[in-house]
Amino acid sequence: MKLTWNGGTTATLWTSKGDMTLTGVQKQADGTLTATGGSGSYNGWYGNLCDNDGDGKVFKLSTQGADGQFTFEADLKKGMDLTGKVS
Repeated sequence: MKLTWNGGTTATLWTSKGDMTLTGVQKQADGTLTATGGSGSYNGWYGNLCDNDGDGKVFKLSTQGADGQFTFEADLKKGMDLTGKVS
């Protein structure tokens, strides 16, 4: 998996099973990266990302872990989250 973000308000998450365009991307004070909207496809699913946990975010990327990678969670649709790591 690969995340491309150039500091603007959009980013792209590339996976072997589909790609997602993220919108409303912001770097938070704690160093995490979040997005408030987006759309794409993953493993047969296609559509707009949906805030599953009510925090106003559809994508969250952690700060870099001890393993050199970043953990992410994308809210695809109600009851369907995509989690993983990017380096």
